[in-house]
Amino acid sequence: MSETLEPQQLESRQPAPKQHTLIDIESGFRRRFGLEFFRRIPSEPGVYFLKDRTRQILYVGKSKNLRQRLTSYRYLHKREGARKWRRLLEQVYAVDWSVTANPKDAELLENRLLRELKPPFNTMNTRPEGYYYWGVAWFDSNLSLLLRTQQSEVARHRVFGAFRGRQLCQRAQTALMRLFHWTLLPGAPLPQPLNRPLALSMEKLEWKGSPLPEGIRGFWAFLLENYLSGRDDSLISTFSDHLKRTENLFSEAFYLRWLEEDLETLKQFFRLGPQRIFQARQELRLGDGPIAQDQVDDLYTHLAHSEFQQITGDRSHATDWHPQ
Repeated sequence: MSETLEPQQLESRQPAPKQHTLIDIESGFRRRFGLEFFRRIPSEPGVYFLKDRTRQILYVGKSKNLRQRLTSYRYLHKREGARKWRRLLEQVYAVDWSVTANPKDAELLENRLLRELKPPFNTMNTRPEGYYYWGVAWFDSNLSLLLRTQQSEVARHRVFGAFRGRQLCQRAQTALMRLFHWTLLPGAPLPQPLNRPLALSMEKLEWKGSPLPEGIRGFWAFLLENYLSGRDDSLISTFSDHLKRTENLFSEAFYLRWLEEDLETLKQFFRLGPQRIFQARQELRLGDGPIAQDQVDDLYTHLAHSEFQQITGDRSHATDWHPQ
């Protein structure tokens, strides 16, 4: 359902061509959509669409209660009014919605619509094609660690992911390579680009050290594989233990600070990336292998609702996993 104003109504109600305060925008939004309109909105879960005067979709959202969510736009307090919302509400002249069976279906529908429509006022979950795959390979004693948005670009590498959060992926990649360097070559100068706090521009990093015995290389490869697959984060504690024994070799205090920050980065990335994907695999009984980029957000949705059901004991919204 929707409410669309007639062209003559639009002309008489459009904002004056000046800088508006949030109060002006709120009153304009309230004038365009009266209380009777909001009373007709169902108090059910679903997805809603905020549209401009030409009925182009500006924003897609979801809610457990459509009436409550949409009515809340009439009563934004000034301190809550971010610049994006001010610009959005200025342009909204039509509202549509689609009711779903439950909140989980609403979120899954929103995920799909965001991928397909990419509305201008949505920023999250609109471009999964930018999610990173990780490629890992050991060539002799050299470790190659790639971040790529296309699986085809990580040939000859073991592939993990895809993972959300491009900047966090890049930070974790830099942290891993720097910690490998400092652990296997304690006290040795950092090569470029690892001698900078963050190598954000790098999608390929290689660690080149002296030849490693097969057993040692296998040990580190095993820890790294478990880390990126989300099975466990013992790689982090192993790094930490090795570095504690060699911290006296670091002459510069800022190197020790980098070490601490790198370890924290790996903890954060593991918790938000590999561990979440692993939990989703277990919950949904998925096999090994990379996850398609356009399925990542849906996996997170299924996992979040599954965890909620475990806490509350409410299985009424449980649904099976059906990749798009």
